Amino acid sequence: MLFAMPDMSKNNEINDGYWLRRLAVNNEIPADCVRPYTFLLNEGVGHFKNIVDDIIKSGGGMITTPMQPLYLERYFTGYTFEYRTFCNLYEFNRQTEGYWRIDPKNPSRVIIFYNRCATHNRQRYSQVHELMHFLQTVDPQFLDFFDELILNSTLPENVVVKLLERLTNKAAAMYLMPNDFFRKKYEEIRAQSPVFG
Repeated sequence: MLFAMPDMSKNNEINDGYWLRRLAVNNEIPADCVRPYTFLLNEGVGHFKNIVDDIIKSGGGMITTPMQPLYLERYFTGYTFEYRTFCNLYEFNRQTEGYWRIDPKNPSRVIIFYNRCATHNRQRYSQVHELMHFLQTVDPQFLDFFDELILNSTLPENVVVKLLERLTNKAAAMYLMPNDFFRKKYEEIRAQSPVFG
């Protein structure tokens, strides 16, 4: 069932606003927020796709797989990056896979923390995910988008947080598996193989 239906008896009347915001939830997004959330998500995804394309082009258009954070690091001129590990086996209530901080002694140094107890693929994903969060703080267009979202949106705070995390997840996925690159590789294999022809 997509929506949790409230008890509609006369003893338990619920006003429409409360029902839409608290009980009619789809993927943890209140029903009255789904349309603006989806619109903003699509806008953000388009923006990050352009950035990922620029990152790949700035590397000469050639990439190696599996994608590493190196291309993304090179995109940030004036910053250096350090990766530090932690192990998060016992904090089940707080499933942290990674986070980032600016070095307090050197503001041009970014420290990315990631969970060394995760699989190797998850570690790489967490590194890129945190780099994308850092990108959000230095990208003027994204900062304008975020300011507009905070100042002129009626979305609840928890929905804004979900939107930012989902955008970051999608940006990391687009970087780790660039669609244009894999489409080109698929077409090359398809052209060479009689099975796909």
